[in-house]
Amino acid sequence: MGTRRRHNELQGRCRALLPPVLLAGAMMLSAFSSSALSGIRVLADSVLMPADSLKFSLPPDGFSIEVCGRLTPGRQRSSAQWSLRLADGEGRQEGGVTVSSDETLPGDFDAGRRVSAQVAGRAGERLAADEICGNPGQTDGFFTVSVSVADGFAEYWAGNESYRSLGTFRVGDISVGVLRTTVPLEIKSVNMRGEAREPWQTGRRPEVRDTSAVGRMAPPCGIYRYLDYETETRRALRGGDYRLGVLPAPEGGYDLLYLSGADHNADNWEAGMVKGHLAPTVFVNHYDLTWTDASFRTDIAGAWGEFSGDGALMILYFPTEKAVLRFSFEGAGH
Repeated sequence: MGTRRRHNELQGRCRALLPPVLLAGAMMLSAFSSSALSGIRVLADSVLMPADSLKFSLPPDGFSIEVCGRLTPGRQRSSAQWSLRLADGEGRQEGGVTVSSDETLPGDFDAGRRVSAQVAGRAGERLAADEICGNPGQTDGFFTVSVSVADGFAEYWAGNESYRSLGTFRVGDISVGVLRTTVPLEIKSVNMRGEAREPWQTGRRPEVRDTSAVGRMAPPCGIYRYLDYETETRRALRGGDYRLGVLPAPEGGYDLLYLSGADHNADNWEAGMVKGHLAPTVFVNHYDLTWTDASFRTDIAGAWGEFSGDGALMILYFPTEKAVLRFSFEGAGH
């Protein structure tokens, strides 16, 4: 499909979904409260043009916002950026994050690109920066930025399949978010929630259990390694490619113990921490799942799990987040 045809189709889809003001100026969206991990999806499948901006009204008592987008394929520019700027009620900047796509070899469009993210402070100064995709062949895909604001601090994350922490920084009062781009930006989703996902420092550290026997156990106990995932929301609980130990829990069912693989908040996860719990139900091989996310939060509703193939796979379902994580049995003796 040609670039112009693809752009026209996306723009037409955007017109069908959104008021014309998005394509001709700035659109205001109100925040909604939600208990879902990624919040309520307030925008999807649209295109933001460089001449326009997208504005979000944000609640004053804390919020999380997640934007998933990509710069439209076929761009022939050495550098392109899209950004989420956070401001107070008077329009003064309080923070923000920018995703940049740059040529790896200037003037050589076939050499691939490098994608990085930068956090800006109140005066626009750069507070942090990190490369979020070092594979030039994968830099035309969707990337996500996530910002949580609570108690005067903003926590920034960015990535594609997994997130990198960009740090936590002090901010003032924030009431508006503004999304801008230097080239057409294809927006897959914007998710918002009125309750902020607090920085990990305020979370409760999980209990630590002994893991010395887990490698000698047979399914459904033993060691399971992350295999793959399916998701419609880009957060998708992807805090890393986890390696988990499964042990019988004292109260029945199974405890899922973190062994290794964390990317998000990695320095604060240690082997043996309880990552989740599978509680038996009246149904055979159907367990209610309590899951501790990468930031030590457990407010994930409706999750459940099962084992398949005589324990060869452990499958965890997160209906609210529309995500499924699969883990394969690694084998005894490891």
